[in-house]
Parts: sequence; C-alpha cells; structure tokens
Amino acid sequence: MPLLVFRATTSVDATALLRAIQTNSDFLEPWVTTPQRVTDIATARTCVTEKLQDGGAARYAAFHADDLAGSAKIIDYGLDESYELGFWCTRAWSRRGVGRWMVCNAISKAFELGASRVILRHASTNVPSARLIQGVGARREGVSRGTAQLGTRTDDVVTYGICREEWPTIGALDWCSPCREF
Repeated sequence: MPLLVFRATTSVDATALLRAIQTNSDFLEPWVTTPQRVTDIATARTCVTEKLQDGGAARYAAFHADDLAGSAKIIDYGLDESYELGFWCTRAWSRRGVGRWMVCNAISKAFELGASRVILRHASTNVPSARLIQGVGARREGVSRGTAQLGTRTDDVVTYGICREEWPTIGALDWCSPCREF
C-alpha cells in the first residue's frame, strides 16, 4: 500500500503543486478556484510558501514520494482565533480516505497553531465534501445562499465549525497521523 506523508509545503513543492493542478483542473474546477489562480510556476511557488499572520505555514499537502495527492490550506483572517480550512484531493487519490486524513491533520495543525475554532465550508452541491466534513465531527452552522460562483453557476455555501474542546472527535481519532498507508 502506498505511504502518504502530510507536511507543510515549501518552495521546492511548487512544481508538484502546479503539476497536480494542471493534470486535475477539470476535476477540481467545479469546486475550487485553485486551477484558475495557479497557472504558472511563480504563482505555485507563492502558494506553497504562504504564511499565516504569525509566520507559521499556511499550506500543507499530502505527498506520495514527489507527487502531490492533495492540499489543505489554513486561512487566518485575523478577526478572531478562528481559522478556515480549504482542501482538495487529486482525482487519483479521491474517494480513498485521503481527504478525510488530510482534513483531520490540518484541523489538528490549526489547533496547534492557536486556533480556538476551525471553519470548513463547501458548495451545497458538493456532496463528497459534505460527507467528509460531517464525518470528522464538524457541526453545521448555517447556509449562505447564492454566495459561491462556480464557473457559470451560483451555489449556496454550507458552513461548519469545530471548536478546540470538541477535537478530536470520535470520527477523527483513527485518522490523525502524519504518515498513513492507503
């Protein structure tokens, strides 16, 4: 079984990020804006070296050798101690538990970095993301109607949250580890 490693990205990961985005753009574009934003190596390098306001790494990824299997970004808006988490997996690694494993590790990392709460969002029509977010124990907090522009269509955004004292949940306990075989 292949071993995946979850770690912070660095500038040397720019090529892997760009390759993953370019080869999976049709798979990712219905749900995330990354393929429209990251189109060249300079932009990819900026993405993999992003920092939080306190200087900590903002982007993490799951790697199988030099190949990027998925990405998780911790977003600090600086308004309170809440961080938002964005995530995606490549087509080859989707529906294998990799997304859930990445999200569990990213939530743990956000709490290690000082978050009191982690926010997760998904387009209302993105059923796999809904299942993943619910499966790690996040609680549904509300719906923002018509706020996601996905290509030519508009979708609702469903927001979930999980507080530090609720983590790890029973649904996440077996998934949190920096290395895992899939």
